[in-house]
Amino acid sequence: MWGAVEALAELAQKLASCRNYTEICQLLTTFPHTSARFEGALLASLDADARIRELGRYGISGPGPSREAVALGSDGLIAQAMQTTSPTLINGLLNQAKNLQITPESDIDDLVRINGFNTAFVIPLVDQNYLYGVLGLVSKKSITEIPKQIIEVETFQALLSMAIRSVAYRNPEKPNLQNVDLAELTHREQTILALLAQDKSNQEIAHDLSISVSTAKSSVSEILRKLKVDSRKQAGIKARYSGLA
Repeated sequence: MWGAVEALAELAQKLASCRNYTEICQLLTTFPHTSARFEGALLASLDADARIRELGRYGISGPGPSREAVALGSDGLIAQAMQTTSPTLINGLLNQAKNLQITPESDIDDLVRINGFNTAFVIPLVDQNYLYGVLGLVSKKSITEIPKQIIEVETFQALLSMAIRSVAYRNPEKPNLQNVDLAELTHREQTILALLAQDKSNQEIAHDLSISVSTAKSSVSEILRKLKVDSRKQAGIKARYSGLA
């Protein structure tokens, strides 16, 4: 019978061969490390500024990774689930997504509706008492009981920590800092870019500038397009490099 020791050894071997976060998410979706089966996975890190940033996903339709950072102190269900070291089962996702209760600051609620996910198994990732991220396993089916994890939770968390660090080491972020030209940005867009350099969310930008969240989100997308970058972080780096922030 395939037990915890065998599962741990095989998962460790497979994680070691993952070249990027998408492959990690694919493995965690398909590898039988819990008693339940899921259709997708989303992996996020918790950075030093206490913001949750998506690293990668698998089995989830829609643009990604999300460009939005979510504060750990957010009222959203994911942030709340990260306040404990124990995995959390969240049912009724579709109804909660309609009310933007999952991660109000990001596009995850939209993705839940697009994909029709009804259940999420949220596993806070802790290593040596340090909260470093979160894994969300999602399913369109309703799962009524908390899935049993074949591999002991703390061991699974530590193993995943090593895999994430390994991928980060192999693929350091290399933002394009050449030809930083803010001339195409409007005055408002430059103001928003300066706030991006402070790593503010769309909700915080909207509050600071007295505009709607949808307007802030649209403006951020336009800024990223004009600067020819793929993430808010890269846009912030360009802002600092140009002297704007």
